[in-house]
Amino acid sequence: MKFFGKLQTEQTKTNVPWIVAMNKGFTSVPYESLMEKFKTEIRDTKTFLRMMSGVDKNIKDHPFSYKILLDAYMNIGLVTCVVNKYVDYVLGPGFYVKSKNTKAETLLNQHFKEMFLFGHVKEWMKYGYLLGCSGMEISTDDKGSPNGYKQIDPETFFLKYEKGNYAGASQVLTNEGKTEEIPLDRKNVAVLNVNKIKYYGIGLIYPAMKYIDDICKSSLDLHTLQNRKANAPIWWRMGGIVNGQLLEPSAADVASWGKEQDYLNNKTEFSTSYLCEPKVIDFGQIGEKFSFVIDFDWKQYYTSVQVPQVLLGEGNVAEGLANKQSEAFDKVVFSLQEEAEQVLIEQICKPFLKAQGLVAEIDIIWGLPSQDEKNKKLAFYSDMLKNPMLSEGLRGSIEVEVAKMLDLQVEEAPAQERRKEEDVIKQPEVPGEKSECLHEHARCTCEEGVDWEEEEKKDYSLKEWLNFNFGDYKKWILKVIAKDNFENLAAKNAEEVAAGKFTARQVKNMRGIMDTAIRDDWTIRQISNSIKTVVKPKDRYKIGDEGKLELDKEGELKLQLSAKYRSLMIARTETSRLSNTGLLEHYKDSNVEKVSWMSSPSERTCDFCLGQYGKIMTLGEAQGQIPAHNLCRCTWRSVQEVPK
Repeated sequence: MKFFGKLQTEQTKTNVPWIVAMNKGFTSVPYESLMEKFKTEIRDTKTFLRMMSGVDKNIKDHPFSYKILLDAYMNIGLVTCVVNKYVDYVLGPGFYVKSKNTKAETLLNQHFKEMFLFGHVKEWMKYGYLLGCSGMEISTDDKGSPNGYKQIDPETFFLKYEKGNYAGASQVLTNEGKTEEIPLDRKNVAVLNVNKIKYYGIGLIYPAMKYIDDICKSSLDLHTLQNRKANAPIWWRMGGIVNGQLLEPSAADVASWGKEQDYLNNKTEFSTSYLCEPKVIDFGQIGEKFSFVIDFDWKQYYTSVQVPQVLLGEGNVAEGLANKQSEAFDKVVFSLQEEAEQVLIEQICKPFLKAQGLVAEIDIIWGLPSQDEKNKKLAFYSDMLKNPMLSEGLRGSIEVEVAKMLDLQVEEAPAQERRKEEDVIKQPEVPGEKSECLHEHARCTCEEGVDWEEEEKKDYSLKEWLNFNFGDYKKWILKVIAKDNFENLAAKNAEEVAAGKFTARQVKNMRGIMDTAIRDDWTIRQISNSIKTVVKPKDRYKIGDEGKLELDKEGELKLQLSAKYRSLMIARTETSRLSNTGLLEHYKDSNVEKVSWMSSPSERTCDFCLGQYGKIMTLGEAQGQIPAHNLCRCTWRSVQEVPK
């Protein structure tokens, strides 16, 4: 392992211009504006570089003194908190690589772990967000494969630009008046430039230093005045008229008495003549006079650093506003992740894979799954592997995924054709289809007259709901679930996604739930609760004949069914549809040619379903007929089983 850069051995000093070391910690002192101090530091830096001999003329100066911000990070909580918050949210609990090339994915993740890349990237990001520019040197072996990482001292790290184009980096060190430049191979330096302006980024803190300075000064003034009891100072009236003569104390007496008041506390007692009388001057609540100024500065600070108030300990924020702030912050975090991801892929991942003789497309996934998430995923995969109808290709892929989660070494599964999921599943247009309703006749009253609160109190076993012993047909039902596209739930376009239909991910989760439900004999309530928790259906809005969302007279979207009750409706309807489709598959394999419609008579059975009772159809005619509508409980019987 070989590094070319040198570590800066000089310890960082803490004598920042606006920080004075007190007996306990550090206190901001408002001697002068920070921005004015920055201007001086910028001029000093440029003059320093111009006077150095033997330094490449293409080296560009830092936009401001890094030392000021480094000391601010150490001593001012406002700075430390924001930088750490960004690092925590961008980096999260870690990151890992995903790739279609299993070998490339495994080797890279193993390298990340062995090199403790997480810790190096965390420090790299910290300096990048604080200062705007951060450099991490990458050592390589003879094959050019990365084998070590080191953070470069940011105060000595400079970038080179030739004709406006990035041309590499150098360390510029001074020791006993001598200057040394250490050129760094641009291929071996990962540069993070945050909020770049011309050559360097300015980071997240520099634009907010004016407000940090104001907050520190206001806070210091407030505490100083409060410590001095400035809201109620004591005024002493000395002297008076005695026997018609004016007794006036000398200036020395007044000064001496005043000095004794410097150390007043709650144990101080007075014993004076009537010629020395104390009075209290009430200036009101001094603290209240600072509230507006400090609140204003804090709001400006939040805006500058783009961190939601709730994340910095400000709890008095409306929930709606807090959510909007969090959404905006997520977008900033995503942008920073994308920026860092490109550097890591180009500077670390690709050279590493090239040295291994591999070429693969990779993605960096931010945020490692928690143990609870791993356990849930393992349970889901375990249930899937129990399915005897699972294809060999899919089974192999699942086994490899489980092995990775358990850190087991297994041979790579055969190459599979993995279709990339889209946000919206492309389905063929079904003429006249307007909603999740499965029928098109005029008698449709799917959700009309349903007391959903009462229905939620009811629970059924699958046998009770389906009106047949579904356990005898599990094999065929599970086979149907494995290949079903849930086309009545799945969105075909963005308009249908907006209407509340399911994305590809929701459909995938729905398939997993139904598979487990049939396999483990769940109740309808268990299925409903799982759909509500995992799939998370949204409000379902009506779509018109032209495929557009329908609006009411007030211009609002027409609600078909609230998200509150959709899970229950979907659980009942999809259980009926998948089970009856599986039943028909069983009849087909058993060479049954015809089936009879069996209704479920009750006070809520619709006229259409009652009219269908006993109707005989071929298997082809029966396909897709049941459920006839949402919440339908009809089923099929083979003609041989129809009672005479």
